[in-house]
Formats: sequence, structure tokens, C-alpha cells
Amino acid sequence: MYGCRMKRPLTFLLALLCCSCADAPEHDPEVERVRAHLERVERDLWSNSQLDLTPEQWAARESVLEDLRRYIEAEAYPINDRHDRMTPIFIDPLGNRCAMAALIEASGHGELVQRVARDHNLAYIDDLGGDAELRDWLQSFGLTLDEAATIQPGYTPPPDSMTWDWTAGVLGSALFGNTTALSGGVRVGARGIATNMDDACDHCVYRSMALMLEGMRTSLSDVGATSQFAALISRTVDGRPNQHEVYIIGGPQISLDENDEPGTGFGGKLGVGYTKMILPNGWLFGEFMASARNAPKGARVHAGLELGLRW
Repeated sequence: MYGCRMKRPLTFLLALLCCSCADAPEHDPEVERVRAHLERVERDLWSNSQLDLTPEQWAARESVLEDLRRYIEAEAYPINDRHDRMTPIFIDPLGNRCAMAALIEASGHGELVQRVARDHNLAYIDDLGGDAELRDWLQSFGLTLDEAATIQPGYTPPPDSMTWDWTAGVLGSALFGNTTALSGGVRVGARGIATNMDDACDHCVYRSMALMLEGMRTSLSDVGATSQFAALISRTVDGRPNQHEVYIIGGPQISLDENDEPGTGFGGKLGVGYTKMILPNGWLFGEFMASARNAPKGARVHAGLELGLRW
């Protein structure tokens, strides 16, 4: 038995209080959430006996699940403190590995872990389905891509939270219809990120909504240039934080000119878009957009592509 004798009661009392604090550390809610998720997935993986695997694959799979148990017990889960929204991270700045990174590394494939961390450190596992080396590893160790994806917890802000921030972008478009319309302009506004999840979700979905003002200078093939302004709302229909979004966008539009050639007109825009993060807080987007408005020279109906970069 190890210990020490305290000659002074006060010193002994202080030591007792310190020992009590050490014996009852506070638990991080995020650590508890990730651990609960991993233990639930661990049970599911052990119970899945329907896979068509060779004896070697079954043995490798059991080895991976034993490594998963050791990873769960260690509770050295990664922390992403480099972004304003929670995302998965393969290796965090302190060197902590996510569960899949730890499992791959424990199997002797540390180079694969380093490459993924270098090229796709914030990726969700099922976004890496095109990685041939990762697919070979999964096959060798008796795991499916879907199973690997479920090992990765969902990372997103608390339920029902909404955070707003400024957004701005530049864009150009080529629209076709009764005339050809080539445009360039800017968008400014506010973007809100909300979540739709609970602590048990395995692949959480989030939603994004933006309120923006758009100003475009458009060249019409038949009558010349016109200034167009729109008040737009976009809403995500599918996406992942700091990864990509599919969204719908639309709103009223007005064209304002000092002469009657293009003319003043009223109408609207509606479209669907896809955007993907290519830089920290930088998103490349493409939209298929249709617009219609009245004008002194007759109705203007166009459809085509808009491309741009937003922050």
C-alpha cells in the first residue's frame, strides 16, 4: 500500500480534498457523446454476421474491432479547433487520431493515414469512397464503406442552434432564351447555419439559409446593357458542414435603366445550385438558373448557368 503520513491535520485535510478532486474529474460532454456513439457502433459491428468474408477477413475484422475497443477506452478523441463549426478531423493539431485513422494506423498502414490527413483532413469517410488504397484496406480488414462511415460520429453544433454570419460573393452567368444575356456581378447578405440532429445521429444533416442582395450588369444581345438587382433566398436541401451543399435559390428581380432600350422591368429568378468548399471559408458554386421579367420590348425569359465564388 502506497501513501504518506501527514503530521499536520490541515495538511492532511488539503491532501484529502485534492485526492477527492482527482478521483472525480469532470467529464467532457463531447467525449461522452463520441464514446457513446463508438460503443453503439462497436456493438453493431460485432453483431453483423451476414457479411460474405473469408476466414482471413473475419480474423482481420476481429483485430480491428479489438483495436476499436482500445481506442474507445483511451478517450483520446480529436478536437477540431480550427473552424467556426464542428467538423470531422482525421488528425487534430495535437496529433489525436479519429477512430478510423487510429484503426488504420494500428493495422500498420500509417502512410495511408498521413496521406488522407494531408489531402482530406476534414472529409467524411464516405466522401473517400473513390480512394483505391482506402477501399483495399477496408476489403482486407473485412469492413464495408458504410460501416466505416458509421464509425465516424456526426459533427455539428447543438440541436436547433442557428448561427448567422456575413456572406459575399462574385459571379458571372450566361443565360439564353429569346435573347442571349451575359452577366457579371456581386452578392452580399447574411447566411445562417442550423442543425437537425440529436446526440445519437450517425450522419447528421444540417441546413443553411442565406438572405442576399444581388447586383448584376447584364449585356443583352438585342438591346444592350442593363442593371439588374434581385433579393434572393437560398435554402440547403442536402449538405454537410464545411463540405458541400445542394440548395434551391430564388427571389424577385428588377432591371433599372436610364433609357427605354433594355427598359425597366420586374420579374423573378429561380434555380438550383451546388457549392463545395475549396478554401478555408471559400466556396465555389454553380447554379442552373431561370429568370423571367417584363420589359418595354416584351417579356424576357432566360435559363442557363451561373458560376461564382463566395465567402
